[in-house]
Amino acid sequence: MVVAVFVAFATFRDYGITWDESWHHTYGNYILEWFRTGFRDRSALSYRGDYLYGGAFDALAALFARSVPLPWFDAVHLFGALVGVLGLAATWHLGRTLGGPAAGFCATALLSACSVYHGHTFNNPKDVPFAVGYALAVAELVGAVRAFPRLDRRRILHLGLAAGAAMSVRIGGMLILCYLLAAVAIHAALVYRHTRHLEVAEGIFVRLFKAFLAVWALGWGVMLVFWPWAQLDPVRRPFFALGRMTRFNLHVRKMPFGDAEIVTYDVPWDYLPRYFLFKLPELLLVLAVVGAVLGVRKVMRAWNDPARIRELTAAAVVVLAIGFPPIWAIAVRSTLYDGLRHFLFLVPMLAGVGGWAAVELARRLGTAGGIPVPVLLVVFLSWCAREVAVMRTLHPHEYVYFNRIAGGLPGVLERYDTDYYGNGYREAFDALRDKLWRTDREGYLSRTYKVGGCIPAFIAREYLRSVLVWRERGDKAPLDFFLGYQRNRCFERHRHRPVFVEVARQGTPIVLVRDMRRVRNANPEERKAGRDPRPRPRIVPRRGEAPAPDATAVPRDGKAAGLSPRE
Repeated sequence: MVVAVFVAFATFRDYGITWDESWHHTYGNYILEWFRTGFRDRSALSYRGDYLYGGAFDALAALFARSVPLPWFDAVHLFGALVGVLGLAATWHLGRTLGGPAAGFCATALLSACSVYHGHTFNNPKDVPFAVGYALAVAELVGAVRAFPRLDRRRILHLGLAAGAAMSVRIGGMLILCYLLAAVAIHAALVYRHTRHLEVAEGIFVRLFKAFLAVWALGWGVMLVFWPWAQLDPVRRPFFALGRMTRFNLHVRKMPFGDAEIVTYDVPWDYLPRYFLFKLPELLLVLAVVGAVLGVRKVMRAWNDPARIRELTAAAVVVLAIGFPPIWAIAVRSTLYDGLRHFLFLVPMLAGVGGWAAVELARRLGTAGGIPVPVLLVVFLSWCAREVAVMRTLHPHEYVYFNRIAGGLPGVLERYDTDYYGNGYREAFDALRDKLWRTDREGYLSRTYKVGGCIPAFIAREYLRSVLVWRERGDKAPLDFFLGYQRNRCFERHRHRPVFVEVARQGTPIVLVRDMRRVRNANPEERKAGRDPRPRPRIVPRRGEAPAPDATAVPRDGKAAGLSPRE
């Protein structure tokens, strides 16, 4: 975790502005104004769809940005990275709670070597903060269950604060309270099963239910602190927001999925399973499966043992915390997009179970096969170091990672979402300026270059500086350069123009900067087919029309980028 803090301070300036960040930063400032003006500034009560979210991270990040001498997005990236380190601490706490100190260490190592988690920590203002709160709350919940049938004030305080922290980012954190209530019912039922004394089971249920109410009240209060909209109706509005989130349909677009093209509100059942299979490191996947198998065996052995009721209840909590959210999303056909981003909160959970499985597996192998634990530790850390090496090659685009099962980035180009958040544009703008300075120094010193692309104008303006000028809507002047990434088929636009700058990882393009001043010198057949003459990763043709525009996409007529329909 100390190394993670050092990495955060060393690299936070490298990351781009993702599509959600500007809106969340604005929402955070509105929340601060809500308090500063004595609740008279009501901007936070109706800002976009963000008012349906708790604003704890947004408000604290905005306050942090006001307090440090950095551009707002760099400040928020640093703050997010530090919150991501708290996620490592929460995962350590979860692993330690499940299997002791060694499990806590292995869990933290697994999450530290997970590209998807690390890449999102810097510029994801929703999913990583929620993942941190969720992991911490589940760790506290497992610890509380192991203290059944009594909960002291300290455990109630810790669990209430952790549950409130999760709900203060996403109302989906209310699941923690549901898991606690389920644990109370399961524990009482198991007590009755083994004792056949209804009065004893009822007494335990009533005592624990009172503790549940205390946790609920504390967590609910924490949730409301940075949520102005819910403060005006603290009982009904959170449930209204929960209903809206389960039927969220703001972003409607098409996206690649294998050799097909799907719509966000009509995803196949294997959307989440396939992304989890492709996006997580192989070791984490294997240990998670091993953990599931070993956990089932432990449950079967403990099923008839009255002394292990708390262990069974804790296992039920972990199963619910990991299995219920994706199963529910698949069953009700929830709107899904951006790979597993909305279920990033399960990654620390899987790391926690994987850490426990690693220790259990080492113990069994050491007993059965005589393999020394230091040897197993070297193998484990070597694999983690291998994943860290992959992260280094992807930096600062770690979140586009695909594992070897998927064939890495070359195996998924235009078949699955890669840079769906626009992180690569910051590097593209910097590389464009650098190349212009090297190849057209006279022009660099005497003129400006008009640029456009598949990026919101308010984000592009943060990158421009010096000689690059964003072509505003209605501007008829010709473009000099066009920046495009994979999402919404942006790679396919202006294919007859040569590539001037390419941001690539693992030999796979992330962002292409096309030179609109020239037409590529290609033979007629290549130009007719719209193919790039130089070798590139295979692009799988997709069926269907262009995706519907949304708040982050450039429509086919190009208006959001200031392009004329002709261009």
